[in-house]
Amino acid sequence: MNTPLRDRVPKVALAKAEALGGRFKEARLLRNLTQEQVAEHIGISLNTLKRLERGDPSVSWGNMLILMDGYGMAYEVDGMMNPERDHVGRELLRVRAGGKKPSTEYDPDFD
Repeated sequence: MNTPLRDRVPKVALAKAEALGGRFKEARLLRNLTQEQVAEHIGISLNTLKRLERGDPSVSWGNMLILMDGYGMAYEVDGMMNPERDHVGRELLRVRAGGKKPSTEYDPDFD
């Protein structure tokens, strides 16, 4: 039997998703728009928008990107997974180059 996605997402990642959902809601409220107005304008269902605003991790990337674009904030994607901010990846690269032990803990599955 499959475990629901929400139960498989690490707690820290789930908290980040919920915080992002709160930011989506805040962006809508700053624009003085209802959920119905936003959903209709960007072409997603009201239920999908509500799930995005709750930070539901099972909502598709496509819908998230559509919403970000609808708010004029698609440029925010540029900061996601930025290699310049990947401290663990850079540490692993340094270790492999010099054969030294890592100075931080990391998950060897991603080595």
